Amino acid sequence: MEKRKEEERIAVEKQRQEKEAAKIKAEEEKKIKEEAEAKQREADEIKKAREEEVALANEEKEFKASCTSISYNKLEKDPYSYIGEPVYYKGQIDQAGSEILSEWFRVSVTPLGYGYYKDTMWLDYEGVTDFAAEDVVRFWGEFSGQHCYKSQIGAEICIPSVDVKYISK
Repeated sequence: MEKRKEEERIAVEKQRQEKEAAKIKAEEEKKIKEEAEAKQREADEIKKAREEEVALANEEKEFKASCTSISYNKLEKDPYSYIGEPVYYKGQIDQAGSEILSEWFRVSVTPLGYGYYKDTMWLDYEGVTDFAAEDVVRFWGEFSGQHCYKSQIGAEICIPSVDVKYISK
């Protein structure tokens, strides 16, 4: 009888150990599966970020390729005919200002030689740069008509205006 009790106790202990081992194994498998899923999510996020970078780079390339430089005289004469047109210019910053996360520039775009420019345009840029007066910049954007402002003596000045998408030195 005692031998039988001992055998039953051993069998019960063996079952308990097997259950415990199965539980530990299941927990390890679950942990391994969770780690693999986390690695896969991370890899997917990296892949998605790279795809977005490529898409943005392609979008920038395509936009820049679509831009043209409309003569300043045409923009000055009939600015409303060109609203929404993608444009590109290179010019020298005459004046720069900033607001929260955006900047504006007055840029002269027609070179006169010896580092001098004429024909001033107004640029609005949603972003932050380190550009300052006298920097020469290239910019791509959409022509937005005219920007009018008061001079220091109170005269109204209207100049061609561009909503800038990309700007660089």
